Amino acid sequence: MAITFQRAALYEEVWSEPLTKLAKRYGLSDNGLRKICRAMSIPVPGVGYWARLAAGQSVARTALPSNAARTSFTTHPAPPSDSGFHTPEDETWLGQRDEYEARADSLIQVTDAPTRWHPVASTLRKRTEERLREIRRWEQAAQRAAKRSERERARTPDFESANWRMFVRDGQLLMDAPLRITPESHERALRLANALCFASEKRGFSVSLTENPARIELSGHGTTLQLRISEKLGEKIVREPAYSGGPLENTKSKVPTGILRIYADRERSIEREVAADDGKGKLESKLNGVFMRINRMIVRGRERQREREDWERSRELEATRREIRARREALARKRRAQFHREVRDWHRAERIREYVAHIVASFTPAGADDPAMQRLRLWQSWANTLASRWDPTARRFERFRSGSAKTLRAPRAKQ
Repeated sequence: MAITFQRAALYEEVWSEPLTKLAKRYGLSDNGLRKICRAMSIPVPGVGYWARLAAGQSVARTALPSNAARTSFTTHPAPPSDSGFHTPEDETWLGQRDEYEARADSLIQVTDAPTRWHPVASTLRKRTEERLREIRRWEQAAQRAAKRSERERARTPDFESANWRMFVRDGQLLMDAPLRITPESHERALRLANALCFASEKRGFSVSLTENPARIELSGHGTTLQLRISEKLGEKIVREPAYSGGPLENTKSKVPTGILRIYADRERSIEREVAADDGKGKLESKLNGVFMRINRMIVRGRERQREREDWERSRELEATRREIRARREALARKRRAQFHREVRDWHRAERIREYVAHIVASFTPAGADDPAMQRLRLWQSWANTLASRWDPTARRFERFRSGSAKTLRAPRAKQ
C-alpha cells in the first residue's frame, strides 16, 4: 500500500516522536524514513535531542527551510516479512537498546584531556607516538636534504627524505593502527577511540585490538564487530618533478581534511560507515548514534545467522530425503532382480519337467522286463528332484504364509 507524506505534516511528526518509533508506525526502517526527510529537506533531531528533552532541558527545533525540491513523497513499504528470521525478541531488544542510548545518563562524552585511558586506546596512543617520531625524523632529513647541493644529493641518496615526500604526497596518513588519520587529527581520533572503548564496555562488549588487519574488536551480544577511524582525504594539483632532477609536472596529491569517519563491520563482512563529521555535527556528538547503528548490525547478523541455520536444516533435510529415496530405489531394484531370478528359475524348472515328460513319453521299452525302464525311472526321479530345487513356487508360497513377503505397489506406467 502506498503512503504519501506531506512535508509540513512529516516535519511535525519527526520532531514529536523519535524516528525509530515513527518509522515502525509506517512500516519503514528509520534509515528509510531519514532518506525521505532528506529528499524533502526536512531537518531531523540529532543524537542526544530526545535525551536532553527527557531530562527537562529546553531544546530548540531546527526550523523547516522555506524552500524544498519537493513537498510530498510517495513510498511503497515492503510488506512485513514472514520468513521468521526477524523475531519479536529482536524488536524488543533493539527497542531497549535505543531507549538506553536516548537516556540523558547514557550520553557519551569525549573529554578534551582524558585523565584515564582504556588499555586498547593506550596501545594505539603509543603506536601513534612512535609513528610520529619516525615521521619527524623523515621531515628533519628532508629539511637537511634541502640544504644540500644537487651533486651531494645525487652522490648520497637520502631515503628518509624520500619517505617524507611520499608521506606528504599520500596525504600524511598514519596507517599503523586502526586509526587512518593525519598528524593534525591524531589527538582527536585517539580521544574518540578512548571514549568508544569505554562506552563499548559499558554496553556489554569486551574490547580488544586485532593485529591483521588492525581493528578495534568488540565482542558481545552473540557477535563480533570491528571498528576503525579514518580521515577523509582531499586532492589538490601540485607541480613537482616526476623524478629526481626532472621537469616540473602537474600531479595529484592527497591532502588532509580533518573530516573523521567511523567504520564498522561484523565478523569481517562488508565494512560500513556508521558515522562521520558532516554539516549536522562532529563525531563527538554522534557516538550514541554509532551504537544505535551497531545494534542494528547485530540484529541483522542474528537474522542472517538464522537464515544460514534454516538453509543448513533445509540442506540436511533434502540430503536425508535423497538418501531415503536412494535406499528405496536400491531396494526396489533388488526386489525386481530377485523377482526376475524367480521367474527365470521357474522357467528352468518347467523346462526340465517338460523335457523329462517328453523323454518318458517318447521312450519305448524292448519288453516288460527291459532293464532300461528301471534306469529311466531313476533318471526321471533325479531330474524331477533337480527341477524341484530350481522351482521357487514352494518357497514363494511359504513366504506368503509366514508374512515375510513384502506388500508391493504396482509399478508406475511409463509416460
